[in-house]
Amino acid sequence: MKVWQIKAPNSVGLQEVHENITPDTVKVKLTQCVLAGSDLQSLRGLADTPYPFVPGRLGVGVVSEAPDDGLKRGQRVAVEPYIPCGECAACHTDPRQCLDFAIMGRNGDGLLRDFVVLPKYCLFPLPDQVRDDEAVFTDYIALALKALDRLGIEPGQHIAVLGASPIGLIAASLAIYYQCVPILIDGRQERLDAARDNGVYYTVNSNLTDVNKRVIEITGGRLCERSVFCMAGGEAPQKALSLTMKTGRVAYAGYQPFNETCNVNIIDTVTKSLSLVGVSDGRGYTARAINMLANAAVNIKDVLPAGVPFDAAGSELLRAAASNYYLGMLINITV
Repeated sequence: MKVWQIKAPNSVGLQEVHENITPDTVKVKLTQCVLAGSDLQSLRGLADTPYPFVPGRLGVGVVSEAPDDGLKRGQRVAVEPYIPCGECAACHTDPRQCLDFAIMGRNGDGLLRDFVVLPKYCLFPLPDQVRDDEAVFTDYIALALKALDRLGIEPGQHIAVLGASPIGLIAASLAIYYQCVPILIDGRQERLDAARDNGVYYTVNSNLTDVNKRVIEITGGRLCERSVFCMAGGEAPQKALSLTMKTGRVAYAGYQPFNETCNVNIIDTVTKSLSLVGVSDGRGYTARAINMLANAAVNIKDVLPAGVPFDAAGSELLRAAASNYYLGMLINITV
């Protein structure tokens, strides 16, 4: 098996490793992987992950070897990137309920590799109508679904989505499916233009527009019933509170960057009787996310730029480490 490792800050290398399959695991030939902002922080030396470390939280592939029951050789699967600890009380009854799980590509080795051996419960079969370049974003979709679910959204509600990150674009698309009215806020016009091309009618450039004033205009003075703040989306976290109406709800959602804080003044929360929730993973929503893709209920077009070849992943990571902003990277492992 070939794996890309982050060996030390600003150092990457391609390595050969060997992993044995057991009766409870499945060997998967990965076809695509997505690298997120947390992977770049590991490369920059800003993470608390010990080196060497395999990046990559999102992945999709084909079963290469499996036990006789369940998944079969050649079956396409999406990876749910959460590994139970195997020691807590929950793990002895239902590992999916583990509260001390590791996350691939964050505090456990990730999916930037050609093959991987995983527990069967991390793998979800894919229907034929879902392409690999859609299914690789399953965990982003699952996280966005979880955030909207915890907000208790209802048809007709205005939802401020702060940050046109991949998760923000997906959250806005899902809001439309649930008959809500998303207002996507970001300072990068090219991301807003992509969202408008994909059906998000209300977009606000936070670098060029008075966001509060524009949201008041869009909502007829009511502000938004719900807001989603996307971690590492480039927007100010306080803005989510100011754009939400009294008794509204706000979700702070996404893959929280290592060793960074997200500070807000809670005065708005108290005076407006807001409810706040945090969502940092899509665990438990993977099957729903795949169903959304199968029924074309979510638009993932332009979520990330075109993919790069597996052999070039190391050099592309090093190049990205020198950039000021990083959306993520789609890696084409096999064709």
